[in-house]
Amino acid sequence: MTRKLATLRTDAANINQHTERGRYMTEQSVRKFGARLAGVVDKNGIIIDGNERSEVYADVGLDDVVIVDADPTKPVFLRYTDLDLADPANPARELQVALHRSAVTSYAEDIDALMAHLADGLNVSDWYHEDELSAMLGDMGALELPDMDGESNAGDTNGAGKHERIYQRWDVPDALWPSDNDYGVPLLDANMQAAAFDQPCETWGVSDRKARMNGTWAFYTEDYRYEALWTDPSPVVNTGCVNAIEPNFSCYSNMPVAVALWQIYRKRWIARWWQSVGIRIIVDLNVAPVHYELNRLGIPSGWRAFATRGYGNRLDECHAEYQQACSIAGEGVTPLFVVYGGGQSVKDECKRNGWLWVPEAQDRRKNNKITGG
Repeated sequence: MTRKLATLRTDAANINQHTERGRYMTEQSVRKFGARLAGVVDKNGIIIDGNERSEVYADVGLDDVVIVDADPTKPVFLRYTDLDLADPANPARELQVALHRSAVTSYAEDIDALMAHLADGLNVSDWYHEDELSAMLGDMGALELPDMDGESNAGDTNGAGKHERIYQRWDVPDALWPSDNDYGVPLLDANMQAAAFDQPCETWGVSDRKARMNGTWAFYTEDYRYEALWTDPSPVVNTGCVNAIEPNFSCYSNMPVAVALWQIYRKRWIARWWQSVGIRIIVDLNVAPVHYELNRLGIPSGWRAFATRGYGNRLDECHAEYQQACSIAGEGVTPLFVVYGGGQSVKDECKRNGWLWVPEAQDRRKNNKITGG
């Protein structure tokens, strides 16, 4: 039976929070070899195994899935007639390495989720030695580990296992937001704009998407890494971030106006929904100059929080976008103006003009700190 991938649901209480490197390996494997590994879902369509892979499939545009009602007494093996382990020139051996390495590298326990399940009586005695659990959990909370016979000794957990609301795809409304323009581009809520650039800054699709992150999300990277957010923007909310820069869906100079308008509509709609669930927004100004006026749709007068992508050979565009920010913020108001990346020349320009410069993801991993302008 063939279904749409979007009809499956990821497990919000998954113990495996995955790793950044593991996700990279999984994505490389899917892009190079296709979807070769079967997942496991329960009777309700909630994914038991394959949560990360489902996100990768969505990112790369694999929208259809085949559901097999399987019998656990009859193992399922997938046969691919294009694979041949006996042929050294065939990709089968590399695929074997890719599947094994990505599975091992991607596993990372979500300790909070594990503690919550243990508090609910989950018996993991076949999968963990008691000393392994003790080493992982340490003194977190007042949760006592379950006996190896499966009986829980949990007493008063003092709130252990209680979590903030987890959003899923079905929590995202098919909504029309108030608009100030003829195109229906949503009008952002001026009360939910960022007042400061909260750290850390992480780049979506480059950093771990499931880890808790009480800073600011940026989207100045390849579109495919966050394209799935148009279908389901809830994963950003579930990280617990304070701020988010609007998704930077590409608006190139040679793009038809209708396509650019669609890109702007999408980022503003997502941003408006994020505002409705508590995330403060920084407006993205990074579009081709020919689309500057279009990009102002839905930004209320007096808005003061803006960001753009820095390019060492296009400093004039940074200045033009800063002038837009000042125009929208109003006379006498100095807006928060964040410039992401672009190297030393952009950093120096930010310092000269009093803008905030944020290093690119790879530079942050080297330095692990943000340098202000």
